Amino acid sequence: LHIVFFKGLPVVSANRRIAVINGQRLAVGDRVQGATVVEVQPFQVRLQRAGRDITLRLTPPLAKEKL
Repeated sequence: LHIVFFKGLPVVSANRRIAVINGQRLAVGDRVQGATVVEVQPFQVRLQRAGRDITLRLTPPLAKEKL
């Protein structure tokens, strides 16, 4: 991935997990810049690209910002 912006808190509910990456609303199975979203958690998103795991995390100050 080149520049990936993981912005805001992922939306996590019993039925749905959504993350905003590079301005796109993504769920598990969606693709962004050649990577596949494999997991969405409250403060991180895990992607896979070319057999490698990529974990995007919100830092504590960003995680505390209100949307």
